Amino acid sequence: MNKNVLVLMSTFNGERFIDEQLISLLNQKNIKLKILIRDDGSSDRTVSILKKYKKRYPSIKLILGNNIGAKFSFLDLIHEALKLKMKYDYYAFCDQDDYWKKEKLITAINKLQILNNNSPNLYLGQTQLVDSNLNYLKTKSLKINLTFEESLMIYCATGCTMVFNLKLLQKIGKKYPSYFVMHDTWVYQVCLALGGKVIFDNNPQILYRQHENNVFGGKQNFIEAFKARVIRIFVKSDNERYNSAIALLNDFNDELSFKNKSLLKNIKDYNSSIKKKLSIIFNKRFVAKDLKNNLSFRIAVLFGIY
Repeated sequence: MNKNVLVLMSTFNGERFIDEQLISLLNQKNIKLKILIRDDGSSDRTVSILKKYKKRYPSIKLILGNNIGAKFSFLDLIHEALKLKMKYDYYAFCDQDDYWKKEKLITAINKLQILNNNSPNLYLGQTQLVDSNLNYLKTKSLKINLTFEESLMIYCATGCTMVFNLKLLQKIGKKYPSYFVMHDTWVYQVCLALGGKVIFDNNPQILYRQHENNVFGGKQNFIEAFKARVIRIFVKSDNERYNSAIALLNDFNDELSFKNKSLLKNIKDYNSSIKKKLSIIFNKRFVAKDLKNNLSFRIAVLFGIY
């Protein structure tokens, strides 16, 4: 039986690539697809293109909003999805400038279906980097442990690959987060914090376009990645990871397991003494597969700028 899927797409001045992305959505195989689009105050031809598709395809619903930025636009989409009378089997985030393979959604659903649907469940996928013309670029395979502890160390969840069940939508939509860096990191952390299951697919189902107007991109060489890490630790640290952890503790306090609540409480107090810093630094639960991530996390804790 085909599953009902609602795609949540935020757009902003995306006239250059929006046609290709919408076509790739409408060509998804073996699912019943609806698309909820929120335009974030575009000033180019994006809205006229979206209206053209909406007129032709009744499966598309369009919301015209003010410019509030990508993360808040996706947050609004989450709450709009919860307001709908129709409840979908699965939900997916979508950017405006990528290109989805025809089996993207059904591949994710087939993997999610084996899990207990009474818990919040999330699918993540590897991306395939491409240039503006969809020519393949060299892509580094993402290696992650899919643990709650790791989610507090690094940002490793790519929103445009995410597919999740109704239970997770209800969890993330029950209230506005008191703090969050990006919608995808927050959804990933909430899922793991509440004992949900995350599946990672190493086989790319999305062509992740790299171009000069990307809000966020994935193309970095080793030197660029190392430089960005150093800048974040020593120059631009605003304790994003710490604030995210405290928001999880405050917003979901009653739903956290004893283990996860204790972990977040330890993080909350880590900067009060060197002993507490060392307890975090030597906690074997904080482990990432990338050595640079392990080291940078521990350096940040040591210097009190986690």
